[in-house]
Amino acid sequence: MVLALTTAERLGQRLGRPLRRLVGAAHRLERGEPFSGLETGGDEDVRALGRAFETMAHEVQRREEELRRERDLLERVLGTLSAAVVVADGEGRVELANPAARHLLGRDAMLEGFFRRFSAEAWPLIVRAAAGETVEETVHPTASPEALWRVTVLPLPRSAGRVLLVMEDLSELARAERLSSFAELARIAAHEVKNPLTPIRLWAEELRAALARGPDQVAAVARVAAEQILERVEHLREVAQGFSNLVALEHWEPEIIPLLQLSREVAAEYGVLQARGVAVRVLGEEAAIVADAQWIRRALRHLLENSARVMAGRDGEIVVAVRRLQAQVVLSVRDTGGGVASELLGRLFEPHFSTTSEGSGLGLAVVQRVAARAGGRVEAANVDGGLEVRLLFPPSA
Repeated sequence: MVLALTTAERLGQRLGRPLRRLVGAAHRLERGEPFSGLETGGDEDVRALGRAFETMAHEVQRREEELRRERDLLERVLGTLSAAVVVADGEGRVELANPAARHLLGRDAMLEGFFRRFSAEAWPLIVRAAAGETVEETVHPTASPEALWRVTVLPLPRSAGRVLLVMEDLSELARAERLSSFAELARIAAHEVKNPLTPIRLWAEELRAALARGPDQVAAVARVAAEQILERVEHLREVAQGFSNLVALEHWEPEIIPLLQLSREVAAEYGVLQARGVAVRVLGEEAAIVADAQWIRRALRHLLENSARVMAGRDGEIVVAVRRLQAQVVLSVRDTGGGVASELLGRLFEPHFSTTSEGSGLGLAVVQRVAARAGGRVEAANVDGGLEVRLLFPPSA
């Protein structure tokens, strides 16, 4: 018995020391301390275990070094980006943020709190992405409505609830586009003003020539000249008003708008057309959008005025409709005025293009810009013997 106990004690001491070294090395490896080697000695089985541990330790350190290099490279790349890049969990807690994102977030470690300040419309994007959907939208910060940001959110694979969010400041690009647009508008304005000035000048010269021939020659010329000059002056007034509207679109106050109710209110202003044989009807279902109500009213008035102009002298109808189409809200105005040539449909929204001699060619340009300002688009088609113009908006959240 004594011999057996003595043998067991010696065996325990022989195995215990290398095993304790092995445990100590495992703890150092866990703490990230460098691993140089392990001297186990003792039994062959223990030495084999030590060699296996050394192989594992070197592989762990190699992979850790690769991860460190990849992390350093990723941090350098993210640090050079002007876009804000954030990784967050499903609750909105920020787990990773590059310098641009930290500058935006400040001390707020919760994306929800940040988005409540930045743009309330953007927070639902995080919620949708956490549920597995990839989303991308442009938003205007609450504190700075003139700024424009593109927010892209996508779920991280094999990481339940975590999302990758990228925020890009498009304000300078949007500002440059606006300046370019203003330059184009100035060119068009010069063109539109120059055209009416030519007949005005010619009629003024004709009046001067009539005066030179004698007072009795003035009356006949003056009657025609007055009509022509007043017509051209009215055209200039329309041009000035149209360009004023295009420039004034920079002032935009978005709110939630019940579109069917607004359409009924505007259409009621054209009830007088009933006495001229033109019925104005409003159809559809209520749907809400986020836009400036006054500008939506102006856009709808432009469409109704265009339809009223082409319907002059004929019976028919103008139909205003509001409906949901997939993930969009559609506001359409359709008349029975015969439509336009198919090759001209693509030019209807150009600022200086008109299919009639009476129009300034700016009404539909205003409509197109109102739709774009509300995050939507506009399109036109010949439908049922007339022209239908559709404004497609994103629905309110």
